[in-house]
Amino acid sequence: MDADIYPSPFTDTLPIRRLPDLAVGRPVLLRMAWVTLPALTPQVSPQEYTLLERGADGSRWPFRAPDSDFTVELHPDRHGVVRDYPGIARRV
Repeated sequence: MDADIYPSPFTDTLPIRRLPDLAVGRPVLLRMAWVTLPALTPQVSPQEYTLLERGADGSRWPFRAPDSDFTVELHPDRHGVVRDYPGIARRV
């Protein structure tokens, strides 16, 4: 189980870096310990990551939370560090 601390985009880097050999288009469902700030209340949260493409500058990963129907496309750099999480954070 991985940890996902909301609203930090950095914790999405952990599963993305752990799944580097994932086949393009093949979703992976993970069980996450989802923790919200500032309450620090953990709960189990299924989360789905799918590698869409990988390039020299980075990759594209749709993220889906099946329990809430939340979806977003994450854009990590070539090292797997999320640089753009729409609506939450963008690296400058």
